[in-house]
Amino acid sequence: MVTLFLVPLQAQVTQLGNFPGTLLPPDYVGWNGSTTIPLEVRHNGNQPIEFWTDSIQRVELNPTESYVVNSSFGAKTANGWMLLSPDIANFLSGANGPYSLLHLAAATNNAQTSSDRPWMNVGMTLTGNSDHSYVGQKARAADKTDMVIHWSDNPATWYGPDRLRFLFTSGYSSSSASGAYSEEGLEGMRLYPVTPDEVNVGLGDW
Repeated sequence: MVTLFLVPLQAQVTQLGNFPGTLLPPDYVGWNGSTTIPLEVRHNGNQPIEFWTDSIQRVELNPTESYVVNSSFGAKTANGWMLLSPDIANFLSGANGPYSLLHLAAATNNAQTSSDRPWMNVGMTLTGNSDHSYVGQKARAADKTDMVIHWSDNPATWYGPDRLRFLFTSGYSSSSASGAYSEEGLEGMRLYPVTPDEVNVGLGDW
């Protein structure tokens, strides 16, 4: 007599001792190339998805959540926003997570939240060197959307040395001190804030 038991099981993608096998090609986490079923990386609970290398967390994908970025405003809805950083632990001296849909953060000095605005969501935020910038959409009303290139300075000063510059480069030449072949590149335009209400614009090769 044979008795059949049906019980729920849980599986984990790993190897014994977390060491790869010796087969060629080597073991990998993936999907058979002949299948038509999508490979899914998912968490059915309301928890983030993290990516790590060298025992350091580099990427975090938000669950359904909201949090305050700039303390002058209310919480931002941050569902599914993604943060990429060389070391996310150092990022957490700022907000609780990415400032917009995609956030690229340096390894340190990301705590500049005062320049963030509630409309900075569908776009890319960049932080580091104690400064903040954003490239993306700014919705004014239904079906009325501006494309925005934003840069900022520390809130302790009413203006700063931070400029918006447009640079062009081509093949590098160590003998070129300036222009498109130089390490710096060729500057075509510069915007420089001089007061809280005034920005100077320069055109040409600086």
